[in-house]
Amino acid sequence: MHAGIHLAAIDQATLWKSDSTPLPVLAVLDGRLFDRDALSLQLGLDGNERTDAELVGRAYLRWGTEFAAYLDGEFACVVWDAAERKLLLCRDASGRRALYYSRNKPFRFATQLAGLLAWPDVSREIDAGHLVCWLSRQPAQSTTFFREIAAVPLGDVSVVQDESITMHRYWRPLEMEPLYLSDDAAYEELIRETLTEAVRRRIPREGLVSTHLSGGLDSSSITSLAAEELSRQGRSLLAMTAVPERVLPPHTTSGRFMDEREHAAAVVARHSNIEHVLVANDGAPLWESVDYFGRMGIPLLNLKNVRWLYAQDLMAAQRGSRQCLNGFAGNLTLSHSLWWGLRELWGDWPELYGAINRRRVAGQTWKSILWQILAADAKRMYLLRKIRGASVETIYDQTSLKPSFVEQAGYGGAFERWGRLSHSFPGKDVRSSRLRFTQLQDMGAYTPETERLFGMTFSDPMQDRRVVQLVLRIPTERFWVGGIPRQLFRNAMRGVLPEKILTERRRGLQGSDWHAVMSRDLPLYREEVDSMKRSAFTRNAIDIAAVEQTLKEWPAKAPTDMKWELKLGSMGSALTAGRFIRQIEEREIF
Repeated sequence: MHAGIHLAAIDQATLWKSDSTPLPVLAVLDGRLFDRDALSLQLGLDGNERTDAELVGRAYLRWGTEFAAYLDGEFACVVWDAAERKLLLCRDASGRRALYYSRNKPFRFATQLAGLLAWPDVSREIDAGHLVCWLSRQPAQSTTFFREIAAVPLGDVSVVQDESITMHRYWRPLEMEPLYLSDDAAYEELIRETLTEAVRRRIPREGLVSTHLSGGLDSSSITSLAAEELSRQGRSLLAMTAVPERVLPPHTTSGRFMDEREHAAAVVARHSNIEHVLVANDGAPLWESVDYFGRMGIPLLNLKNVRWLYAQDLMAAQRGSRQCLNGFAGNLTLSHSLWWGLRELWGDWPELYGAINRRRVAGQTWKSILWQILAADAKRMYLLRKIRGASVETIYDQTSLKPSFVEQAGYGGAFERWGRLSHSFPGKDVRSSRLRFTQLQDMGAYTPETERLFGMTFSDPMQDRRVVQLVLRIPTERFWVGGIPRQLFRNAMRGVLPEKILTERRRGLQGSDWHAVMSRDLPLYREEVDSMKRSAFTRNAIDIAAVEQTLKEWPAKAPTDMKWELKLGSMGSALTAGRFIRQIEEREIF
């Protein structure tokens, strides 16, 4: 593009060059824009067919650095202003497309890590700090697993000029005023309208659409709304549900059910245009599934779910789907329990009393209510557990990271001192914490890889910009209708979902037959542990001996206590991260 700046990879993106300025403005966009007609009207453009890249370029000419605030869609875009000698790199607010750039010279950018790592002078050295953040599930949006490669954060414009990079946050939802409506019905209507529109504008004009359908609120809502829209167009929908292959005993953990097929079937029964396909939880080979996500640069940490996730993607691709919708972000947005709502009411004693009374009527114990009020941050929760004499898990129990490595990476001290991971607690600023929750899943690398492999685009309406903004504007306590978590969302979906979904208070346990499946895979895990030992970096970072001990103590039947849940999560994340590191070092990926 310019001396010292290289476009490393463009793939299927669209490119536009201005012809109305003395020096050119170039724009390139990967992805798609929504509401193109409204944007064209704002720009004063006629009805001629315009590419998305042209709309981006003209938006920059009109609004300058603030141009991205006027764009809505799922995209990564870059603008080069030759007159200002300025490069702007931008990602959409939902983060569905990734955008990376090299820290060294010459400056390069690409939508996939492979586009940068293909250059021999771009180092493959692992970023220790990013590994710590990834394994501990802490958001680290501007770094990657590679020290010399940075990422543009979602909802951000990175401006490159005069050999410096400045971050400009164009998406600022916390500046929007809280939304106070007359009653619950008004909130419900707005939620339903916003989610319906989020689904509608993600349905392409042609081609098969598919969904991941579990037994929960999120995927059931998306599947139902997509089926309704497609039915109006005379089109069908492919819905896929992951299920255990064998009959399982009831799960002893409260609030969970083991098999989601009956709940999914209740959704399907309401729509004649849905083809429902059941996919086995172990429906794809283990390491092929793990490597599927590893090639994206986002190694999946949960071994219990990795196989059915990949199996569903394979099934959709084999059936010819060109657009797959999921609701993975629902647990972080519309259907999050938002258990810290009482914190927002602290000081408003009549409102706090009313909220506590509603919870008591709904059946909550005083112990649970007190926990919601006091557990505002990780430090306070740590102290509460110590006072109660309860066990306190540390970050090392949950990640298999070595304390010495965490210290070397610069994340010692308070980062792991207070036991559980800090993002699990809202802190004093509840709205900021809610926004942070919505950004825990940055899946920007997901869609480019699935498009490359299958020609299939993935999208999550639950992470739609307008949906997230609405969630942040609604006062937290309003989601607890009648003192019941998530009840506002349930009520909003009345008439869309069957009663079996609306009245279900439990959550489905995905990958519920994990013990039987993983028990068969134990030899593969042990073999991978031996391979991990070849990497000096992995030996320094991960407590391999703890992983071996977990495998040695593998229980004869599925455990239900929290300690084994922690061990399982720790072992799984260690295996996937260790394999990912080894494959990078041995150049099996990228």
